[in-house]
Amino acid sequence: MATQNYSGWLQNVPYQDIMAKPSAFDSLLAPNPDLPDGPASAGDHERQPSPPIKTVDPKVFRSPSQPTPQERDPRLVVKKYIENAPWLKANTMDPNVGDDIGNEEATQCAAQLVGLGCSFFKCFIIDIKQQGVTKYECIDTGYIVDRLDRALGYQRSRKGHTPFLCPKGW
Repeated sequence: MATQNYSGWLQNVPYQDIMAKPSAFDSLLAPNPDLPDGPASAGDHERQPSPPIKTVDPKVFRSPSQPTPQERDPRLVVKKYIENAPWLKANTMDPNVGDDIGNEEATQCAAQLVGLGCSFFKCFIIDIKQQGVTKYECIDTGYIVDRLDRALGYQRSRKGHTPFLCPKGW
């Protein structure tokens, strides 16, 4: 019996002891009588088109009450609220987060993003500290200003909201 030693965890294990034990992979190495010997030539068979990939409708696995990932995003909830808000269409002043607006979901999402007391448009602005100075950046466009009121004005203008429009004749 040959005793060839290996390093590590196989140390002092005879070589033949390792090779004598059958492995689960031995059946994979055995010849398969159903397969022809050698490579098939090009004329042996016609290439069959592969069957179409079966796709699964994602609606099958999602219950109707479970929101999609896009609906879970608080910014999308607030954006949807702003686009359909009566104050936007009437060009009146936008409410602050926490005011009674009749949409509890939008209020909760906005409060999660910016806290109570801020404008709903603040949900689309992030604060940046640059060299000890706070600047405000639009999340969608990257537009940066140095004052929050200018950033809110930019957000209002992007939505076509003009609550401070001067009357005609001024």
